[in-house]
Amino acid sequence: MPELHTPSSILTIFDRAINIREEKSIIYLKGVYHKTGMQAYGGYYYDELKEASNNCLLRIKIPQLIRDQIVNKKEVEFKAFISRKVNNRSSIDILCNVTELLQQKENQFSDQEIKSLEVQQLKSSFGYKNVEELIKNKIFIGDKISVAIVMGANAIIDQDIHAAFDSGFDFYELSFHKTNLSVPNEIAKTVQQLDLAAHEIICIARGGGNYLDVFNQAQLAEKLIRLNSILLTAIGHADNNTLVEKIADKKFITPTAFGNFLSEIYEETMASQQNSQARLIKEVENKMRNHFSKEISLLNNNLQKEKVLFERTKQEREVLFNKEINSIMQHAEKSEKFLKDEIRNKEETLKELKSNQSKSSLFYLLIAFIFGLMLAFLFMKF
Repeated sequence: MPELHTPSSILTIFDRAINIREEKSIIYLKGVYHKTGMQAYGGYYYDELKEASNNCLLRIKIPQLIRDQIVNKKEVEFKAFISRKVNNRSSIDILCNVTELLQQKENQFSDQEIKSLEVQQLKSSFGYKNVEELIKNKIFIGDKISVAIVMGANAIIDQDIHAAFDSGFDFYELSFHKTNLSVPNEIAKTVQQLDLAAHEIICIARGGGNYLDVFNQAQLAEKLIRLNSILLTAIGHADNNTLVEKIADKKFITPTAFGNFLSEIYEETMASQQNSQARLIKEVENKMRNHFSKEISLLNNNLQKEKVLFERTKQEREVLFNKEINSIMQHAEKSEKFLKDEIRNKEETLKELKSNQSKSSLFYLLIAFIFGLMLAFLFMKF
């Protein structure tokens, strides 16, 4: 009988099968320490050690005396050993047991820089929207696209954007919304309101200059990564790449460049659409030509078959007709011969009748003559 297992026995089999060198010896471990444990259990805290460049983490079991020496979110180096434990959720937990604090470094990044990295990672997880694809699809189906442009309270960049258009201006429903671009909350509030108004594209635009610190604030960028609308920027500075530009779906150096983009993508898409239509017409013509060629060829084949059938039927009917004619002629000849024989027989019969009739007439005349003589003799006697 096969061995009967239970869930725990299966987990135990896999737990025993794992055998690594690092589990049986002291290792050196480095990472950013996060004090996530709320309280100690038996003099130990259970915290997390994260890798500085990504979100990979390990659970840490650390004595309280060592933990008290550590500043939260600092990069540290430990001596530790690895242990594992099978849980009842079909998994094996890995735990790093800290034995000694080797070094505690100052963070390479400030809290603001770390927050900025986290915001960028969050945006990457949400994904970047494709503004070119949106515009092209709208052009192909003939729908206008709503573009809301957030600009400074005293700015005149709307004129720059209008002037950048060579074609396609009527395709875009442009609207300009003024706000204080030096106040993060005002920027976020305006953009979020436009997002709720279902604008398909929102562009934060300014005419240039310094004072870009507002666009490097992680709190502002974090509020802008959850939009339904596509977020674009054109903040007028080529040298610095701000955090808001990094989390935007597409960035432009200047408002004029943004206007040029809208105009050029319209021209390119219309040209592509016309070429596509021409190609489509050509393809349809070729398909129709091929289709009709096949139909004509099929009709010709059918006509040829019909012609062959007609000729064969004609020949068969001619043969049959000739047979019938021959039969009729033979029958006519037989009938003619029969009639001729009948006529000849009748003629012979008639001759006999006429001959007999002549004889009878002479006989009667002789009798009459004799009778006349007898009468005359009698008259003479008396």
